[in-house]
Amino acid sequence: MPPIVLDRLKPHLTLVRLVRGDELFRAREPLQVVHFPETAVVSFVSRLKSGETLDVGLVGRDGLAATAVFPGITT
Repeated sequence: MPPIVLDRLKPHLTLVRLVRGDELFRAREPLQVVHFPETAVVSFVSRLKSGETLDVGLVGRDGLAATAVFPGITT
């Protein structure tokens, strides 16, 4: 992220410590926060009708964990 963008975001950022298995957001629910992983990999998981889960995407320190970041948009 360019330093000028980071400087504008810093006042709005909060460091959050997560543990493996924490749920960050759910599909079709309003997005409340956006996560910028620093030392983690976030896995996007889809639950199949059979009950099995499927990893459908990964985000690391080069991305953000949110599928929509506009007010009123659901994931």
